[in-house]
Amino acid sequence: MPTPFHILHLEDNVLDRELTAAALAADGLDCAFTYATNRAEFLQALANEACDVILCDFTIPGYSGLAALEAARMQRPEIPFIFVSGTIGEEVAVASVKLGAADCVLKDRRDHLAPAVRRALREHQCRQARQTAKAHLLQAQKLKVIEQLARGVAHNFNDLLTPVRANAEILLLDSGPETSPAREMLADIIKAADRGADLVRRLGTFSRSHAIQPAQMSLNEVLAGLTPKIKNLVGEHIQVRIQCAATLPGLHGDARLLGEAILSLVSNARDAMPHGGQLQITTEPARISPADAPARTEAGTGEFICLIVRDTGTGIQPENVPHLFEPFFSTKGVGKGTGLGLATVYGIVQQHRGWIEVVTRPNVGTAFKIFLPAGRPKAHPNGGS
Repeated sequence: MPTPFHILHLEDNVLDRELTAAALAADGLDCAFTYATNRAEFLQALANEACDVILCDFTIPGYSGLAALEAARMQRPEIPFIFVSGTIGEEVAVASVKLGAADCVLKDRRDHLAPAVRRALREHQCRQARQTAKAHLLQAQKLKVIEQLARGVAHNFNDLLTPVRANAEILLLDSGPETSPAREMLADIIKAADRGADLVRRLGTFSRSHAIQPAQMSLNEVLAGLTPKIKNLVGEHIQVRIQCAATLPGLHGDARLLGEAILSLVSNARDAMPHGGQLQITTEPARISPADAPARTEAGTGEFICLIVRDTGTGIQPENVPHLFEPFFSTKGVGKGTGLGLATVYGIVQQHRGWIEVVTRPNVGTAFKIFLPAGRPKAHPNGGS
């Protein structure tokens, strides 16, 4: 559980508030409190204050504990709610738990409060971990289906493009003067075919149908080689800060593909900061223990290299986050992107036996965290590392 953690306490009696705080402190819990003494203060705090647990007296002048519980279940159902009361009876206590309260503690038995708080927080964290794992599993299953579809589309589309481009090149040889309308139209056909071929390549990368060419490499060296391109890509209105870990484990990977993934994330960050901002790229070693892994269903355990691309841009709306790595999904306007940038990044990272985490807040910024296995992993069944 977080230490210190934040408690929202609905209690109109100052002495009872002090005794509750003292009981928790005596049991070693480091707490910060937001106090409410009536309905209006409680509802305001419920809407605006961050908290890890709610404590509530059962009898409040002009308000009731059950009404407070109902309001909490409606607005903050994820927060554990514990009654701390001197008047609640056994039947009412049982009914309260059925209505969603995590526990009920009598004021004359405050020594039971800290264990109740710890238990409620542990159960809350377990529920969150299960929900996160379930969401990640569903997302992984959905992406697997999309990968199979993308693989088929890429193969068939490439077969269509090859004769189109070849025939256009043959016709171009006999199309007359360089300024003729026919030559210009044929040149446009070839350019369109080339763009289509690039889409096919990106789809192939997402669907992992293209084998990578891994070798022992340094991610810091890859980043150093990309630095001029990164600064040129974002422009002068964005401040670029690159911080590489002084000591970073080696990596068995494809430097070209990893460079492509980095530039794609940089391009996204640039587009999220049209009026300027800060772009920070860092590398750091990371160790994932078995205790860290449950909420990361794609994660392994052991030593990893973490690449973080962080911007101070517009952020991503919560409803769009689950779809970020799907091909052809884009939050940009029509004609401003293929919707394959992040899908390609996802495919590259998957081929390297890694995973991506996204931390974003609208109007604050976004951080993409890529985790790649350090050292030399076992051979990938599709020809990757």
